[in-house]
Amino acid sequence: LDLPEWLKKTAPQSWLPKMPVEDFDLKVFLAVTVLSAALLLIGWLGYLRRDMVEVS
Repeated sequence: LDLPEWLKKTAPQSWLPKMPVEDFDLKVFLAVTVLSAALLLIGWLGYLRRDMVEVS
């Protein structure tokens, strides 16, 4: 796809280095991991707080 560069940079895959061509960046890896865990926790808490009634 011939997408604009700014749109390509919105994908999380573009934040991580292209191994083995680029060096591994621990700071970026940890930032993406922490962000993913935080979003997972927010989603899980939202799931637990859902207000749905079971109808039988």
